[in-house]
Amino acid sequence: MTSFSINYIEGLIYQMNSDYRKLLSVIKSMNATIQVPCVRTYIDLYYRKNGVNQKEMIEYYFKVKKKALRD
Repeated sequence: MTSFSINYIEGLIYQMNSDYRKLLSVIKSMNATIQVPCVRTYIDLYYRKNGVNQKEMIEYYFKVKKKALRD
């Protein structure tokens, strides 16, 4: 398993396509647990449209952001 950090993932935003940048922006903007199901749906739609490239990194970022949320 590759080791990722939030700074590393956010630093890749400008190197990736616009869909990937939008996805990471949506994940980054989560600030309440009520938003988790919607963001999860957005991630799943991203995979359906763009494939599972970078899935491990996306899932890690989502998991870390989800843990940091307030109720």
